[in-house]
Amino acid sequence: MKVFIYHRIDSSSPNDMDRELMNCHLSCMKKAAECHGHTVVGMFHDFANGLSLERPGLGFLLDAVDGRSAEGVVVKDFSRIGRDGFTAEQIQRRLRSAGCRVFVEGDFRRKGCD
Repeated sequence: MKVFIYHRIDSSSPNDMDRELMNCHLSCMKKAAECHGHTVVGMFHDFANGLSLERPGLGFLLDAVDGRSAEGVVVKDFSRIGRDGFTAEQIQRRLRSAGCRVFVEGDFRRKGCD
């Protein structure tokens, strides 16, 4: 299955440690997705508060999903999509309406890939 990866770190002014952490998380999610036979066709990220929908990386992800170039999105956990239930559900609903499943990285590890 073709998948996108999305990750968000809550930081409005990221430092070197934030950027290193972001790269590490993206790399781990890519490895986990590929271990389960998925093909990663794009990675998107934001350094932003999860309460806001004004996130460039999220916007690019949603545009890409609307283009139907992937069937899934991998996230570290659901809180990376949105910090409150309404925001997270709104985004997940849009992903589902575009035919995308949402995968949580931890599910891959529990199923045999570290």
